[in-house]
Amino acid sequence: MDKFQKTDKEIKNQIINWFLKYHGNPIDSFNGQEEFTLFDKISANTQKVINALALNNELPVLVLKKDNEIIVVCTTRRFVYFENNATQELKYSDFEYHTGYKSINVPGHTGPYIGVKTDGYISEFGLRKNEGHIVYWKIPTGRSGFAFWNVTKKFRILARKYIIRDTE
Repeated sequence: MDKFQKTDKEIKNQIINWFLKYHGNPIDSFNGQEEFTLFDKISANTQKVINALALNNELPVLVLKKDNEIIVVCTTRRFVYFENNATQELKYSDFEYHTGYKSINVPGHTGPYIGVKTDGYISEFGLRKNEGHIVYWKIPTGRSGFAFWNVTKKFRILARKYIIRDTE
């Protein structure tokens, strides 16, 4: 496969395009309050906290949160996961694909199947690395989780298709 040179800004624009295409809405329809949203739309204070991470030349693009707590930041080069004051990362060059949610139990529901498509819950979500190891991160279920899954499944091609230039 041929590789093409792109800057972090061009990669950011590609990710935003995938996000908007998935949702079928223009950028102005997002205000940063959504569970899965654009980094540029979240509050300036939250942006400062995220930018304080060692982001090198990469740019934060998407944010997955639950109850205003940041869970995953998607940059132009990696996923960054936050849980219990600790962080984990998965570079797109190491990302093979998503394995999906483990099942969830919805308290008080014994009737028809209610699962990971139900909004308002957190469930373990698998991301497979190239070498086969699966990491599980707790992310929201429902619309935001499935949007994250569908938009970010394309991220595996970022490292395979593009060489990211360090200068803009």
